Amino acid sequence: MALTAGSPYGNGRPGRWSGTRVEELVLMRTGIRTALRRAEQMLLIRGARRNAWAAVCENRRLAGEREQAVRAFGPGV
Repeated sequence: MALTAGSPYGNGRPGRWSGTRVEELVLMRTGIRTALRRAEQMLLIRGARRNAWAAVCENRRLAGEREQAVRAFGPGV
């Protein structure tokens, strides 16, 4: 069955798979794909930011521990 406008029965009325309907379905599917892709990108960006911030916090904590060790035991530690 061809995906063209018109009924498969030849009565001139739009059929179930008229060209416009197929285009609408393709656009809708493309829109859903795009929306999912953008949502995934946002989650990845947020995750990357969260990981970067966690690394900053960890570095600050380690630097604080090093400074505390230097104060307690001297600069040779």
